[in-house]
Amino acid sequence: MLQSVPFARTLDITFDRVGHGVAVARMPDRPDLRNHVGGPHA
Repeated sequence: MLQSVPFARTLDITFDRVGHGVAVARMPDRPDLRNHVGGPHA
């Protein structure tokens, strides 16, 4: 996914586990990834 979706690299997404029908990913909580009210961009 990181190769085929460049925006995922911009978000610093990491994948902890990828399996059949499931993926566990994480993303840092950074100010530049928050919206104008302080929450994550949707």
